[in-house]
Amino acid sequence: MSPVSRGRTKKKNKTKKSSREPSLKQIYAGVVDEFAGTISETDPLNAEAIASSIVGDALRMSDDYEVEDLGTLPLIGYASGRPSRPGLALLRAVAAVGITPELRQAAAEGVQAVLSAGIADLPWAGALDAPIEAGNCWQMGDVFGDSCMVVAEFVRNGQRHAISGHLGLDGLNGLAEEINLLDKTDGLAAELAGLAEEDPLQFFQEIEHAAGMRLLRRSIPAAVDYYGVDPDPEEPDSPGASYYGLLYARYRALGLPAVVVDEGSPMPPEVGDQVVADFLAAKSDGLPDVEAAKELIRHLATFGFELDALRPVRVSPVKTAGFLLAYVPEVANLSDQAISAVPTVMEAWTEWVADQRKLPIEAVRTLRSELTEVLAEFAKAHRK
Repeated sequence: MSPVSRGRTKKKNKTKKSSREPSLKQIYAGVVDEFAGTISETDPLNAEAIASSIVGDALRMSDDYEVEDLGTLPLIGYASGRPSRPGLALLRAVAAVGITPELRQAAAEGVQAVLSAGIADLPWAGALDAPIEAGNCWQMGDVFGDSCMVVAEFVRNGQRHAISGHLGLDGLNGLAEEINLLDKTDGLAAELAGLAEEDPLQFFQEIEHAAGMRLLRRSIPAAVDYYGVDPDPEEPDSPGASYYGLLYARYRALGLPAVVVDEGSPMPPEVGDQVVADFLAAKSDGLPDVEAAKELIRHLATFGFELDALRPVRVSPVKTAGFLLAYVPEVANLSDQAISAVPTVMEAWTEWVADQRKLPIEAVRTLRSELTEVLAEFAKAHRK
C-alpha cells in the first residue's frame, strides 16, 4: 500500500557541494518558503503535514521517556519576527501540530504577532478549529502478534484523511517502524482484506478507533529512542518522524487519555505460577523431567511479561529465536537439567500456546519448522 504523498518535497541528491554553508537565517528562510504553496489552499492538511515534518526534524527524547520538540523554537522566533503569509502558515500549522505545549504556545503567540503586523490571515485558518471526528480504524498484522499495520481515519469538515503506522509489537510499548499520512482511503479496507485472505499468516479486522490510536501513539517514543528521527537514512523516501506531530495532534483532538509509557516491571510471581500450572495441566504427561520444565516455562513467562508487552503466553518464530538464542544465554542462567529439556519443552510449549491462541494450521507448521532450525542453533551453542 503506497500512501498518497503529502507535505514536504523530498530532498534531492546534490551533485555539487557548495563551498559555502548556508547561514541559519538562510535555512530558516527556506523552511518558511515551503509554506508558500499552502497560503491559497482551503484545507489545512497540507500545511499541517509540512509543519509536522519540520517538527519531526527536531525531536529528542525527554527525561521521562517521552519526545520533545523544543529544537523548533528558534524557527518559530524567526517566523514571528519576519511577518509574511508563508511565515504565518508555518506558525499556524505548528501551533496545531507541535508536540509540546511550549512549542504550540510559542507558535500561537507568533501568529498573533504576525497578524498584528497587518498580515492577512489564511483561508484555512478557521478550519484548524473545526472538530476532528474519528472515522474507521483497521488493523492488519501477522497472526503471531509480532507486527501490524494500523490505519486510523479522521473526518474534518466532511473531508477524510488517515494516518497509517507499521508497528513492531515485540517490545514493551511497540515500535513505530513507519508512520504515513493518507489523504485517500477509498477501497483501502477491501484491498487489505483481500491481501489477508491470500495469506493465512495474516489477519485483517476493524478495531475500535481509540484502541488503534493508542497503539500508534504508544509506539512513537520507542521509535525516536531507537531510530532517532530518521529510521532509514539510506532510503531518501523514508518518512522518518515526518508525521509524528500530526499523530499527536489527532490524538489530542479526539480527547483520548494520556499514554503512560511502560518502562518495564518484574513479573508478579503469581503470573508465572499460573502459566506454569496451566501448561503442566495440559502437557505434563509428555515431559520426562517436570521440574526442569517448570524452570524453563517460568523463564518463558518472564521473558514474555517483561520484554514482550506483558504477554507471557505468546509464541512466534521471532520470539522463539529471541528467547533461546539471546535471553537464555544472556539472562536465564538455566540449570543443566533445564538445558537438556529445552527441545522437548519448547516443542510442547509451542503446541500448547498455538492451541491457546487458536493459530491456523499454516502458522503451526511455520512454528514447527522455525523451531527445528532454532533448536539446531541452540544445540550447537550448548554442545559440550
